[in-house]
Amino acid sequence: MAIPKYSEFYNPILKLLRDEKIYSTKEIKAFCIEEMHLSEEDIKETFANGNLVLPNRIGWALTYLKKAQLISNNKRSLYQITKEGIRTVNEEGVIDTEYLRKYDSFCDFVKKTNIRADEGVNDINQESPLEAIDAEINKINETLADELMAQVMKMDPYEFEILVMKVLEKMGYGTAEGNLVTKKSNDEGIDGVITEDQLGFDKIYIQVKQWNKEHLVSRPEVQ
Repeated sequence: MAIPKYSEFYNPILKLLRDEKIYSTKEIKAFCIEEMHLSEEDIKETFANGNLVLPNRIGWALTYLKKAQLISNNKRSLYQITKEGIRTVNEEGVIDTEYLRKYDSFCDFVKKTNIRADEGVNDINQESPLEAIDAEINKINETLADELMAQVMKMDPYEFEILVMKVLEKMGYGTAEGNLVTKKSNDEGIDGVITEDQLGFDKIYIQVKQWNKEHLVSRPEVQ
């Protein structure tokens, strides 16, 4: 299953803390995993930058509940429910981020962190601030990759062969001194040679095809 959005962790957290005991972040995470039936795959899911998704979402859920003063955090990584939190658990239904807007302390936090006041309920409940940043970075990377591909496809075939050999070198195949780009014509289909060992005996022969990006290289071409 998909990992719940950070706002969906409000209720499980309040459910655990309603006994007024103090719980650590680790205990809260373990309870949420069991309560929401999260799989091992969910627990290990990461953002593009490699950071784990689950601790991030639980962390922001705790931050927002704290800013609304439904829970307190007097010591690092330790949380306890407040009187208002107990009242909320006993009297209210499902708690979402829009509900937290009724508290001035939460609204002040929103303003200070530049979350737009006109942001829709669905928007603010969907992504934590770090996830929003991660999504924007991914968009930039995708745009850059498209622009880079367009420039690569405009290259002269021989320049493209040189580029491929440089990429292979950066990936750890051979060295700039030992690798060779063959001449433009009469190369018998070999566009480059990678020398893997220092003596020059172990070689990998490279053939480069500059086709459009919609054309996949299949078995006949390789053979």
